[in-house]
Amino acid sequence: MKKIIWSILLIAFCAFASENDSISEKGVPQRYLKLLTNPLDADAFINTSNPDFASNPDYTLPDIIEVPGNEDHIIVTLFRPEYADTTIDIRLSTKDTSYLNVSLRQTYDIQETQKQNKIVAHRIRRQIGHRLMLVSTIPLAAGGVAALIAKHEIDLSKDNKKYIENSRIQNGDSYQNEIDEFSDHKSNAKTAKKAMFAGLIAGGIILTTGIILSF
Repeated sequence: MKKIIWSILLIAFCAFASENDSISEKGVPQRYLKLLTNPLDADAFINTSNPDFASNPDYTLPDIIEVPGNEDHIIVTLFRPEYADTTIDIRLSTKDTSYLNVSLRQTYDIQETQKQNKIVAHRIRRQIGHRLMLVSTIPLAAGGVAALIAKHEIDLSKDNKKYIENSRIQNGDSYQNEIDEFSDHKSNAKTAKKAMFAGLIAGGIILTTGIILSF
């Protein structure tokens, strides 16, 4: 009976501790900023003094930005080609959700617009590079699998060769089967080696290209 009581108390204590942990983890409730720009599709970089516009933005507006509940302001830098880069220190309302609509100022500086377009092109190259790096894992993995297959086939062919060399009977179906299997495993090993080199070379080229474009 005592064991049952202690078990119940232990479960209750664990549940209480878990509840306290969840409350402490949550802390201050989450805040949100609903940010809209005119025109749409502006990139938003959050709490960054000197953002790299060639990198992927934190948000593409309109969107809802999550803000820690203990923060009463947030710094947002907006980027959109043909419009002036804008940095805003936004004071949040005391409510859980704040709303802001920002009208971007169009720029007529041709050099600035060309610079922005180059930044966008650089970002696209980076995105392509990252995708190529991800794609390169497919031929590299295929090359690795082919290498394992080649090793397996080589080991089997060695076993056949060992049997053939040590066999006292140089004829019969069993002996001929060993010879046929030796030829098959040897051929399979050559094919697997070709696939291995093809996969590793193709994967290496794709990976290298991706790395170069990602900078």
